[in-house]
Amino acid sequence: MISQVRYELKKVLLSYEFWIAFLLSVFLVNASFIYGALTNSGRDILYSKSPEEFYIGSAYNTFWNLYAGIWPFLIVLSAATSFIKEKKYHCLGTGLYRSTYRTFIYAKVIAASVGSMTVIGIPLFLNLMQSYLIFPHTKNVSYAVYPLMDYDRFLLSGTHMYQIGGNGFPLLGLYLRSPFLYTSLFMLTFVLFTGVCSAFVMSLSFHFSRSRILLFLPIYAIVFISSKAKQIFFEKVLSEVASFPIGSSTQFPVNTTKYFDLYLMDYFSILGADARLPWLIPGIVLILIGITVFCSEKAVIRQWALIQ
Repeated sequence: MISQVRYELKKVLLSYEFWIAFLLSVFLVNASFIYGALTNSGRDILYSKSPEEFYIGSAYNTFWNLYAGIWPFLIVLSAATSFIKEKKYHCLGTGLYRSTYRTFIYAKVIAASVGSMTVIGIPLFLNLMQSYLIFPHTKNVSYAVYPLMDYDRFLLSGTHMYQIGGNGFPLLGLYLRSPFLYTSLFMLTFVLFTGVCSAFVMSLSFHFSRSRILLFLPIYAIVFISSKAKQIFFEKVLSEVASFPIGSSTQFPVNTTKYFDLYLMDYFSILGADARLPWLIPGIVLILIGITVFCSEKAVIRQWALIQ
């Protein structure tokens, strides 16, 4: 298995799709860094943002929404379409002669996962180091300083308008003790989730091999649906709040539906979601892993049909 995985990884690293995705990822994080440096130039340190906000994975980074929007395409482009490409050009035999079909299938899944984690993980890590080594170390959040902003209410997810559900900002104590470790943990979680998504798409390619374009849709659809679900839920809560008399706007309406943030990408950005469902990401991961294993095992059973 190890030798087959190494062989598949070499093919990933030699593919032009991988390097297009990797260079695009590098370009975006460096554009974010340059933009942060230019906008922060000359600003008094009292009003300088905290280093983690210059990291592209921060919810307050201007480039985060752009990066989150292109992320589904980066992870699929890097390696998850390689099976269809090899089948189209009748190159699958080069990998089969040296291993069993089961080993071949799972080696491809692992290689796709590692390839996408590389495309996302290395640029994000370099961007994180840039932010903490170059920008001033402050505790400010979104141009805030302690005397000028209700800082505790911001961190504790307080609001007078509606009730917030979920678990607020997770590991808040770690953030207050070490923002760097907090940011690193979020980055690692995002990279691992990227690997799971890429493996999922690769397993789908074993059964939907007519078009590489179709493989770009599943992860994008998951992200898009979660974004729309957040919007619909938030609009529902605000409509309920608006139905209360103006005099009660500074109190929690007792019957108002609790607000939960359902947008997937908010769960991987720093201070990006203050109303998290604790089971949302683990649940999605378990579903994706289950589908990946099912599709991979089914591919093993249909091995001769798939290579023709």
